[in-house]
Amino acid sequence: ADDLHQIVTHSKNLWAKYNAIAKEHNQKVNWITVAKELGIHVKVREKYARMHSRAEQRGFDWTRHGYYKIKDHPEIFLEPTQAEQKAKMPPPPPDTSTTVLISNDTKREVEDEAAAAVA
Repeated sequence: ADDLHQIVTHSKNLWAKYNAIAKEHNQKVNWITVAKELGIHVKVREKYARMHSRAEQRGFDWTRHGYYKIKDHPEIFLEPTQAEQKAKMPPPPPDTSTTVLISNDTKREVEDEAAAAVA
Protein backbone atom coordinates (compact mmCIF):
# COMPACT_ATOMS: atom_id res chain seq x y z
CA ALA A 1 0.00 0.00 0.00
CA ASP A 2 2.86 2.35 0.75
CA ASP A 3 4.17 1.86 -2.80
CA LEU A 4 0.77 2.88 -4.16
CA HIS A 5 0.79 5.99 -1.98
CA GLN A 6 4.29 6.93 -3.19
CA ILE A 7 3.40 6.45 -6.86
CA VAL A 8 0.19 8.50 -6.64
CA THR A 9 1.87 11.24 -4.57
CA HIS A 10 4.77 11.39 -7.04
CA SER A 11 2.40 11.56 -10.02
CA LYS A 12 0.48 14.44 -8.39
CA ASN A 13 3.76 16.27 -7.77
CA LEU A 14 4.84 15.73 -11.39
CA TRP A 15 1.44 16.98 -12.57
CA ALA A 16 1.85 20.18 -10.52
CA LYS A 17 5.40 20.68 -11.82
CA TYR A 18 4.49 20.13 -15.49
CA ASN A 19 1.33 22.19 -15.15
CA ALA A 20 3.29 25.17 -13.78
CA ILE A 21 5.70 24.96 -16.73
CA ALA A 22 2.85 24.58 -19.24
CA LYS A 23 0.98 27.60 -17.82
CA GLU A 24 4.03 29.78 -18.48
CA HIS A 25 3.63 28.90 -22.16
CA ASN A 26 -0.19 29.13 -22.15
CA GLN A 27 -0.50 25.40 -22.68
CA LYS A 28 -2.03 22.49 -20.84
CA VAL A 29 -0.37 19.32 -19.65
CA ASN A 30 -2.14 15.97 -19.84
CA TRP A 31 -1.82 12.87 -17.71
CA ILE A 32 -0.15 10.97 -20.57
CA THR A 33 2.94 13.11 -20.06
CA VAL A 34 3.00 12.27 -16.36
CA ALA A 35 2.42 8.56 -17.02
CA LYS A 36 5.32 8.49 -19.51
CA GLU A 37 7.58 10.12 -16.94
CA LEU A 38 6.56 7.46 -14.41
CA GLY A 39 7.13 4.73 -16.99
CA ILE A 40 3.59 3.37 -16.77
CA HIS A 41 0.59 3.38 -19.09
CA VAL A 42 -1.95 6.13 -18.47
CA LYS A 43 -4.68 3.54 -17.72
CA VAL A 44 -2.47 2.01 -15.03
CA ARG A 45 -1.97 5.47 -13.50
CA GLU A 46 -5.75 5.96 -13.50
CA LYS A 47 -6.24 2.59 -11.80
CA TYR A 48 -3.68 3.47 -9.13
CA ALA A 49 -5.33 6.85 -8.59
CA ARG A 50 -8.73 5.14 -8.21
CA MET A 51 -7.40 2.66 -5.66
CA HIS A 52 -5.67 5.47 -3.75
CA SER A 53 -8.82 7.58 -3.78
CA ARG A 54 -10.93 4.69 -2.46
CA ALA A 55 -8.50 4.12 0.40
CA GLU A 56 -8.45 7.85 1.20
CA GLN A 57 -12.26 8.03 1.23
CA ARG A 58 -12.35 5.08 3.62
CA GLY A 59 -9.96 6.86 5.99
CA PHE A 60 -6.94 4.62 5.34
CA ASP A 61 -3.90 5.60 7.43
CA TRP A 62 -0.88 5.33 5.12
CA THR A 63 1.69 5.68 7.90
CA ARG A 64 0.22 3.07 10.24
CA HIS A 65 -0.95 0.54 7.64
CA GLY A 66 1.46 1.13 4.75
CA TYR A 67 2.58 -2.49 4.96
CA TYR A 68 -0.88 -3.75 3.84
CA LYS A 69 -0.93 -5.68 0.56
CA ILE A 70 -3.62 -4.48 -1.84
CA LYS A 71 -4.66 -8.02 -2.83
CA ASP A 72 -5.12 -8.95 0.85
CA HIS A 73 -7.47 -6.01 1.51
CA PRO A 74 -9.76 -5.60 -1.52
CA GLU A 75 -12.45 -4.01 0.70
CA ILE A 76 -10.17 -0.98 1.12
CA PHE A 77 -8.59 -0.59 -2.32
CA LEU A 78 -10.58 -2.49 -4.93
CA GLU A 79 -14.26 -2.47 -4.00
CA PRO A 80 -16.17 0.59 -5.26
CA THR A 81 -17.24 3.18 -2.71
CA GLN A 82 -20.91 3.96 -2.04
CA ALA A 83 -20.67 7.04 -4.28
CA GLU A 84 -19.24 4.98 -7.15
CA GLN A 85 -21.97 2.37 -6.76
CA LYS A 86 -24.73 5.01 -6.75
CA ALA A 87 -23.29 6.64 -9.87
CA LYS A 88 -23.33 3.33 -11.76
CA MET A 89 -26.76 2.13 -10.59
CA PRO A 90 -29.24 1.66 -13.42
CA PRO A 91 -32.49 3.60 -13.16
CA PRO A 92 -35.29 1.80 -11.33
CA PRO A 93 -37.75 -0.12 -13.52
CA PRO A 94 -40.92 1.77 -14.46
CA ASP A 95 -43.79 1.60 -11.99
CA THR A 96 -46.46 -0.61 -13.56
CA SER A 97 -49.27 1.19 -11.73
CA THR A 98 -48.43 4.50 -13.45
CA THR A 99 -47.10 3.20 -16.77
CA VAL A 100 -49.45 3.37 -19.75
CA LEU A 101 -48.72 1.11 -22.66
CA ILE A 102 -49.92 2.52 -25.96
CA SER A 103 -51.18 0.10 -28.57
CA ASN A 104 -52.31 1.12 -32.06
CA ASP A 105 -55.97 1.14 -30.89
CA THR A 106 -55.17 3.38 -27.90
CA LYS A 107 -53.09 5.66 -30.12
CA ARG A 108 -56.03 6.17 -32.51
CA GLU A 109 -58.35 6.91 -29.58
CA VAL A 110 -55.93 9.53 -28.22
CA GLU A 111 -55.56 11.12 -31.67
CA ASP A 112 -59.38 11.18 -32.11
CA GLU A 113 -59.82 12.81 -28.68
CA ALA A 114 -57.13 15.41 -29.49
CA ALA A 115 -58.81 16.20 -32.84
CA ALA A 116 -62.21 16.52 -31.14
CA ALA A 117 -60.76 18.86 -28.50
CA VAL A 118 -59.32 21.14 -31.19
CA ALA A 119 -62.59 21.26 -33.17
